[in-house]
Amino acid sequence: MPQLLLCLVLITAYLPLIPTISDPDEFIIFAWNGTLYANSVQTGAVTPLGAGGVGEVGYDVYSLDAAPIESPSDGYGFQHGVWSTDRTRFAYLEIAPPHYRVRMQTTAGDTQLLLEDQLSAARGYLDPIAWTREGELVLVERRLLNHLQTANVWRIDPVTLTLNYDALVSLDRLSGRSALLPDGVTVFLGYQMAQQVGYLFDITSGQARLFPVQLGLPEGHGFEYHPLQVLGAVQADGLPSQLQTIPAIQPLPFLHWPLPDEARSVTCYPDSTWTTANFEVTCPGLSSPRNYVGHEGTDIGGKPDGLPLGTAVYPSAPGVVVATYRECLSDNPSCNYAYGNTVTLEHILIVNGQTQMWYTGYGHLQTVLVEDSAYLDDVTEPLALSGATGDGGGASSF
Repeated sequence: MPQLLLCLVLITAYLPLIPTISDPDEFIIFAWNGTLYANSVQTGAVTPLGAGGVGEVGYDVYSLDAAPIESPSDGYGFQHGVWSTDRTRFAYLEIAPPHYRVRMQTTAGDTQLLLEDQLSAARGYLDPIAWTREGELVLVERRLLNHLQTANVWRIDPVTLTLNYDALVSLDRLSGRSALLPDGVTVFLGYQMAQQVGYLFDITSGQARLFPVQLGLPEGHGFEYHPLQVLGAVQADGLPSQLQTIPAIQPLPFLHWPLPDEARSVTCYPDSTWTTANFEVTCPGLSSPRNYVGHEGTDIGGKPDGLPLGTAVYPSAPGVVVATYRECLSDNPSCNYAYGNTVTLEHILIVNGQTQMWYTGYGHLQTVLVEDSAYLDDVTEPLALSGATGDGGGASSF
């Protein structure tokens, strides 16, 4: 069993949400569909900055190229790091699912392991997000790297390795990662897409607050999710100099088929060049075999006359359950936006020392066998049974 390298001291508090607005010159930087945006915390306005990626913004570092550390060489991937406000210490999260560890490196070159553990039913990843003025590291617990449902806030003393459970913030599902604002005491927790607000957490007062946001981006539905790639926060005068374009890292194939060989045949996957080159792909009832606009998924049929109801559906790769929907009956084709009963998974892939998040969704299910936030590490254990719920039948993945 993995063990924590520290002593536990539990202090629990429930924090109310207080609607206030932060400093007028602070911006959240995020990427959406290949374009960078700056979101004013004061006005809520969102301004496009152009195409590209960001290696480092403010005191947050999301790129290994911008981090003052070497690439992990033992299967762990760099996920996120945060500088102390005096720029002398850098704490960062490394992940090798389901394991993770938090390290600290000083400008003198000293490296220290602060904690290591693994994702479990008891706790998620502890992601470093800020340093207190007293020298403690603040961490937010998250099971999904691009979503946050309940913010459990922790602190760790790098001298004594004492871990304190500091606060609980109850909130709706948020999109995006955490980022430290330039004031050094306010942490951006994420966006609530339906309400068009952002959530902030003050590490000195222990209070959460929100600000209005003019995002205008679509809210996910069915098993479609739209996680924003939050890249940090800056002041207005830091926007031009702190944006860095970084190259995309392409993965090797890593997904397994969600159905056994004898139970599947690919019937429609018009959005994949690889599948088109390797399979006979048709979309019954359409004017063109490849003309299925907006259908970003694989229809899997059985051999030869359809997929039998109740066929076991398996994870395409180890991952965390983002969400499930299990209320649909077979006689309602519009249920859950026509997707029927669904399961969505988040997968972490390590590529050249970096972590990547990928998502697969499974639709039209008869029975869902897993719970939200569960970590599925065994791809030989089914996550659902196939069905005919929604507008279609069988299992679909994207």
